[in-house]
Amino acid sequence: MTNPEGSSNIVMVDIDNDSIEKLGRRPWPRSLIAECIDKINAGEPKVIGLNIILSKHEKNFGLIELKALKKDKAKRYQKTSRMADHLRRLGNKIDAVIAKKKGKEVL
Repeated sequence: MTNPEGSSNIVMVDIDNDSIEKLGRRPWPRSLIAECIDKINAGEPKVIGLNIILSKHEKNFGLIELKALKKDKAKRYQKTSRMADHLRRLGNKIDAVIAKKKGKEVL
């Protein structure tokens, strides 16, 4: 988006081919649209009108990754819990714990 200068009372800001080339195909993140609105608002317009259809859900890749990590953590906890239950039932086990104190391993 460029900063259009003109003497008109109305300024139209369009999503052009250059913008699509630089930013990729839509849907764009809502945060990007908010940044564009902030740039327009910096010119202190009396009114900002938007003609944008937000019919598709925004892909939030950070949230997708967090959900995957949460799911993975739950699976690992479940596996560890099953292993611990199994070891408790055996009765003839040796538990080893390695801890670190000030960077040195302590048994």
